[in-house]
Amino acid sequence: LATGLHYLSDGQWQESVVAFEIGPNGHAIASKGQHLVILAPDINSGGSVDLLLPDGVQRLRSNPMGLSYFDTASGQSVLLAEVTNTVGTLIEPNVVLFDNCFDTIRGALRYTYTRDYFEQDVIVYENVGSPADYGLSQATTRLEMFTEFFDPPEPNKSTQTLPGNVEDETLKFGSMRIGRGKAYFLGNTLESADVGKTWQQIDGRDFLVESVHYTHVAPMLQNLQASNSREKNSKVAARTARDRRGLVAGLRKREKSTEVASIKPGRMPDQCANDQFVRGI
Repeated sequence: LATGLHYLSDGQWQESVVAFEIGPNGHAIASKGQHLVILAPDINSGGSVDLLLPDGVQRLRSNPMGLSYFDTASGQSVLLAEVTNTVGTLIEPNVVLFDNCFDTIRGALRYTYTRDYFEQDVIVYENVGSPADYGLSQATTRLEMFTEFFDPPEPNKSTQTLPGNVEDETLKFGSMRIGRGKAYFLGNTLESADVGKTWQQIDGRDFLVESVHYTHVAPMLQNLQASNSREKNSKVAARTARDRRGLVAGLRKREKSTEVASIKPGRMPDQCANDQFVRGI
């Protein structure tokens, strides 16, 4: 027995196919399963990630937005990296990678479709620096990933508190849910860390905010090559906000892309095959 082995199509049960197809408009489409996923060619275009839930009615349309540091003591936030225009690559039948998709750090977003889940992984190739570099406390700072959702259904929530006083909400949307994520260092024996998340409305916008305490991932980050770009450091420092509301104000809303592009088959980049820090949900 397993979940999602078959899906209903025109009144008939069909065997699920764990794969994306490239549509005529260049989108990656997984439509032969209980849940349907459409990925836009450019991850930075409006509603680039579109998930139709198994009920065939509710949709979760979203955009990954950026990585930040959040100091729970002072309330200050620093936008470390914002998602920028990047065309995806189909690196496996059911996996699409948007490589080098952040503006100030080397990193990627990876999307995996299976019979019973759909996963977003944030992959970091370089050390993003310490909170102390931006005047924040290492003891009270979290590394966070913001994903914006557009006109989403209201989730049912159940809350737990993780080590480091990180809040984690299990979010249920009918028969699907967003569970707890993990941060880990690929190809290394370093201990993984739990990634908590909260569903937040900030200035009328809906965000999934994934959080992990900095001290829990510092050993992983320190194993990555440091960036020595002064231009990058000064750009990040200029994106300091006194609270999350100020951070969100700097995250512009994404628009539908008018450029002609297509997700294309390819292989895993060499830098992905090496050591990397991954945060997944």
